[in-house]
Amino acid sequence: MIDRITENVEEVNENIQSYVKSTVEYYKLDFFKRAVKVSSSLTRVLIKLGIAFFIVLFLSIGAAVFIGEELGSTSHGYFIVAGFYFLILLLAIIFGRRTIEKLLLRSTSKIFFNN
Repeated sequence: MIDRITENVEEVNENIQSYVKSTVEYYKLDFFKRAVKVSSSLTRVLIKLGIAFFIVLFLSIGAAVFIGEELGSTSHGYFIVAGFYFLILLLAIIFGRRTIEKLLLRSTSKIFFNN
C-alpha cells in the first residue's frame, strides 16, 4: 500500500515537473513571437520614416529654392522653410505629447497583446 502511494506521489511529481517545463517553454516561445512582431513593426516604421524623411527633405529644398527665387534671395527661401518647420516643432512640443504617447501606446499594445 505504501509502495503504491509512493509511486503515485512520484508520478505526480514527474507530471508537475513536466507541466512546469512545458509552461516555461510556452512562455519563452510566446515572448519570442511577441518580440519578433515588435521588432518587425519597428523595422517597417523606421523604413517608412526614412523614405518620408527623404521625400520631405527634397520637397523642402525645392520649396526653399522656389520661394527664394520668388523673393530674389535663395537664403530667404531657406529661412522661411526653416521657420515653418520651427513652427511645426513648437506646435508638436506644446500639443503633441499626449497624442504621440497615445498613438505609441495603442500601436505597441495591439502588437504585443493581440495574438
